[in-house]
Amino acid sequence: METVHRRLLSWNSLLLSQAGRLTLINSVLSNLSNYFLSVFKISVSVSNRINSLLAQFWWAGVQSKSSIHWCSKLVLDLPKTKGALGIRNINCLNQTLLAKQAWKILNNPESLL
Repeated sequence: METVHRRLLSWNSLLLSQAGRLTLINSVLSNLSNYFLSVFKISVSVSNRINSLLAQFWWAGVQSKSSIHWCSKLVLDLPKTKGALGIRNINCLNQTLLAKQAWKILNNPESLL
């Protein structure tokens, strides 16, 4: 969580458009800890805090500023094919990556994971 927070603070979001912020969230911030998320189950409170940081960065840009969230977080989580932004929910991503690891173990029990 601190890594995501530090990465958000390091970007000067005043220079980023909304498209730039969305690209930053989807490509960089959601993939920061894919290894950690694929190995360990994180708590719901930590994943909710990370999701909150990502939503706050989307709406405000700067972490110290407060902003109005013009739609619910559930709308932001919907895929792009349904007309939303497609920002990943960290809790769902964690469960998906853990299920992927479990599937690999079940299909190939002799592998060295």
